[in-house]
Amino acid sequence: MGRSLENLTPEQIQQTFAVNTLAHFWTVKAALPSMKKAPEALLVTLSSVMGMTSSAGLTDYCASKAAVIAFHEALRLELWHDNIKTIRTLLVCPAAVDTGMFAGVLAADDWALKISRFFIPLLSEFEVVDTIYRSIQRGDELLVSCFSGWRGIALSWAPTISRALPVPLYDSVVRLGGGLNGMDTFIGKNYDQVKKEKAN
Repeated sequence: MGRSLENLTPEQIQQTFAVNTLAHFWTVKAALPSMKKAPEALLVTLSSVMGMTSSAGLTDYCASKAAVIAFHEALRLELWHDNIKTIRTLLVCPAAVDTGMFAGVLAADDWALKISRFFIPLLSEFEVVDTIYRSIQRGDELLVSCFSGWRGIALSWAPTISRALPVPLYDSVVRLGGGLNGMDTFIGKNYDQVKKEKAN
């Protein structure tokens, strides 16, 4: 993550897919038989808004999150095909969360990135947990962006609507969202580093 396709090693690509995509397969495959026997169950799949749109410097991440969306949709259809009505599903596609994983993104002094930072700030962990909890309580099947207020309304539709645009216009919209230069200043930190920094 944070590298162009040419600069990614095969091991880095495999690791991204192992964590972001294949983990869903193995976890759900192990839990599904028990879930089918339960009187009521909920399957929450965590992807990313980057699985619905893309960004330069995130080929592995975006592809792995897009695969998670396809996994979730295919699984939901399999449950319908098998007439399983006791398992509810929720697909969650948050925007970037301030865990340190995306440290340095959108930091360049570029006019498009300044616009992006205003409209799409990093989410706090609390905001994400809160919106997921509220979506579960409402019985939602899809949660996009995890923002509340006007951002939640606008950004939940933006990835889908932008896909209907001609490619040059879509690319311009993605640039405004930070998808062209947003990763140029990427530093990134693992979660353990961030926890240590917050504790000090």
